[in-house]
Amino acid sequence: MQSEHYGSVCAVKSSGTIDITPGDVTVGAAVEVSSPGGTAHVTAAGVHANFGEQSRSIVFRRFAVTVFLAGSFKVKFHGGASWLYNILSSLLKGTLRKAIAKAVDGALTNAINNKANQILARLPAQMHLGGGNSSTTYELAVSEFAVRGAGGAATAILGMASKAHNARNDALCPIAAPAMPAIVTPAHYMLQAQLSPALLSCAVWTAYQNRALDAYYTKAARGAFPLPLTTKGWSLFVPALAQKYPADLPMDARITFASGSPPQLVASPAGGLVLHNLSTVFNFGAMQQQAGAAGFLRGGGLQASTPVFSLGVIFDVGFKVTSVNERNTQTGHMGPVLKFAVTALSAKFTVLRSSIGSFQLESLQGLTDLLLPFMKTSINYFGGMGFPLPALGGMAFSTPAVVFQNNALAINTNITFSM
Repeated sequence: MQSEHYGSVCAVKSSGTIDITPGDVTVGAAVEVSSPGGTAHVTAAGVHANFGEQSRSIVFRRFAVTVFLAGSFKVKFHGGASWLYNILSSLLKGTLRKAIAKAVDGALTNAINNKANQILARLPAQMHLGGGNSSTTYELAVSEFAVRGAGGAATAILGMASKAHNARNDALCPIAAPAMPAIVTPAHYMLQAQLSPALLSCAVWTAYQNRALDAYYTKAARGAFPLPLTTKGWSLFVPALAQKYPADLPMDARITFASGSPPQLVASPAGGLVLHNLSTVFNFGAMQQQAGAAGFLRGGGLQASTPVFSLGVIFDVGFKVTSVNERNTQTGHMGPVLKFAVTALSAKFTVLRSSIGSFQLESLQGLTDLLLPFMKTSINYFGGMGFPLPALGGMAFSTPAVVFQNNALAINTNITFSM
């Protein structure tokens, strides 16, 4: 310690350190949540930081966050003049305690009113799925942002409404979403996200409307087609065909999907996720000359042939659903994406038209073993593209588990978030 005399005044210069033990800390924030104009919004309705005083009950109006730390508020000075400051510490405790509490109150209020709303503003207002003729646009809006329950049983609910449009002509998807079940989050998870299968069905509806799934095959086309594409090849299943065309002509196959009856996805605890009524038509024709190496064509490139018969095939598909984190190519953010893989597949055949007379359906059942692996591979290709979930930018799911509920896919998960 150094001293300099100015008349009768002694000025003290000193340096050192100060230790502050926060002590019994209660930090509480009352937060009001709302959804004005289809957006999520939070407001700090009351913030209280309590250092070293006896804890007391805090009443929150809508939603509460409370943190407790143990100890007692202590101030200890070290350095040249610490003996003087420690004498005055009992007087300084109240001033320091109030200053720290005020700073914490301000920081927490700012975090809620500004930072939290900046994060909520990342919720997308629009989402795109697929491309080309299968592109679907989803308009998203917050339909509910509220707190249900009270105390430890309180659950924050963020509900989003969606309208799906065919991106090609802006037609609105007519498939209505059924009522969603109540959210019940398991204790060891932070979040339960629910998705209506109707959103997924609308993506299939778009593909049906735009004939994005229609295809054309010939024997010379690149890529494997599982069914016979010569008149002789069909002799095992339809003997009359080889009799009418003894020269063993090449055949083509046109696969179409009935736009008037698109399939729908249904979720349930017993059945999982099932795609019902995947209705297809296989049109086979006899070609008078060998088709050129046109490759695999979609939605066009049809070559002239003589129609021979048409098969209607209705598939029912069961899916395994998993959630992974992927980077969104449009936003650049990591986010959760649902992936679908076929676990069960069945087919039912009918003869729709025939120019060679009738033939027995029993003879077609042998086609099932040929057709199902081909359809499974095709469906898995589209399912592997994934369905991105509307989420906050920077939010990723951690250790997610997908469970099936009535009319909903529920994803129980912990979350990580990066600014």
